[in-house]
Amino acid sequence: MKKSEIEAVNELTRLMGYKSWFRTKHSCTGKWRGTTDYSLVFDSTIRLSVSNGMKNFETQIKKYISWINNINNYRSEYIDFFEKRIKIDNDLAIKENLQQVEILDVDINLKSESHLLWSYVKIKVGKREVKHLETMLDYRLKKMISQIGFTLKRNYILRVR
Repeated sequence: MKKSEIEAVNELTRLMGYKSWFRTKHSCTGKWRGTTDYSLVFDSTIRLSVSNGMKNFETQIKKYISWINNINNYRSEYIDFFEKRIKIDNDLAIKENLQQVEILDVDINLKSESHLLWSYVKIKVGKREVKHLETMLDYRLKKMISQIGFTLKRNYILRVR
């Protein structure tokens, strides 16, 4: 691995709260025969798929770093955005006899291999606290992260019965 790739992986490891990492590779079969998938394993427990081939390895690592940094840097903006949206939804929920929703946090999954690096919204519904992790939510948050100037425009409706 190149020095810049190692530095990027070290940064990702630190941001994710892990102490160590190693790269694994797996030869592909079938349609992808002749190529190699590369992954990182953090603290010998959590595996993160990175790229097919080393060509885009560093680029993908830097993208992962930007997702984490942007969630951390813009957390309050995300929460403000969702609080405004949830206020509208709660007004409708009262009319429809649904429970009220409260936003607790916006974060990124760093500790579970399932949905690793997916964004989620932690909400409170009645007395229950729930991590709302959903494909379109993750996609929209990452799209917001990639926007220059960072503006939240999407009306994301969250309803809990």
